[in-house]
Formats: sequence, structure tokens, C-alpha cells
Amino acid sequence: MKTTIRHKLFTLRKWDASDAPSLAEHANDIVISRNVRDGFPHPYSINDATSYIEYLHISNTADLNFAIVINDKAVGGIGLVTFTDIERYGAELGYWLGTAFRGQGIMTEVVRTFTKYVLLNTNIVRLFASVFEFNRASARVLEKTGFRFIGTLRKAAFKDNRFVNMLYYEIIDEDISTLPF
Repeated sequence: MKTTIRHKLFTLRKWDASDAPSLAEHANDIVISRNVRDGFPHPYSINDATSYIEYLHISNTADLNFAIVINDKAVGGIGLVTFTDIERYGAELGYWLGTAFRGQGIMTEVVRTFTKYVLLNTNIVRLFASVFEFNRASARVLEKTGFRFIGTLRKAAFKDNRFVNMLYYEIIDEDISTLPF
């Protein structure tokens, strides 16, 4: 399977051990930490970066978890958690981008490009993503890339010592032909 996707604004590719310093630099941001799952540590150290990259390769999930590379530096990430059993053709999408690159439309293009890649090149037929209700920027990215809002789960997460509502979005392979890809 192709492991490098080039776009005029960025490159998506498998994480490499040499990405650890850049990963640690860009991931070590409290704003990112507040908007992702608790498994994403803060502070984010070089050891965290090295362990994450090693885990991807050991767990055979590197093909579906990519570095977002701009100017030859890994400045963000996008990837999937695949499901099993009766949900084996579905996956959850997650993504983040370093502060210096936000607000420029980059993440919208990253999600659009990655979604198209996954739905056209893997056996996955459904992607879903959840965002904290207060993270309107991430919700807008999903809306602009063709994900459909499917509902709000109240008190679905416990983040930063409080319950948080989660917004859920989905896209299926059949949607690709109607989207602006």
C-alpha cells in the first residue's frame, strides 16, 4: 500500500524514528492535549514521541497513522483506530496539528486527502470521528470535508476533571462520489 501522499501544502507519510524531535516539539502543546484523548500526554517529551513511533511499528498500525509533514518536519498527525468483529470495516479518525500551522486550511485538506485515501485504498467503508463539543474548529474541519453530523452524546467523555458532551460525525465510502475531492 502506498505510504506517502503528496499534496501541495503537505506530505502524509508513515512516522519514522527520525521524526521524534519534531513530534515532541509540536505535540508539546496544552491546546492539543485539551482537545484529544488522555492517551496523548502533556507535557509531550522526546521519550513519548519515540515510544509512540515504536508502538506504531510494533503494533502494525503504521500504515494507517501518518505524520503530517511540512517543510520536511513532522508537525502533526492523522490516523485511525480500526474496529474488530462485526465493526471490522469501520474505523475512528483522529488528528492534530501544531499551533504554527492552524487556521490556514491545512487540516481541512489533510482530512480530505486522508479520508479519500482510506476509503479508496483500504477495506474500510465507514469512518467516524468524535470531537469535544467545545472544539468548534475540529467540528468545522469535519463538516467541510463531507463528514455528516450524526448526533451529540451528552456527558460522553470525562476530560480535565469535568464531563463533556461529544459531537459525532461519519462518512462512508459511498459519499466519496458526491464530495469535492
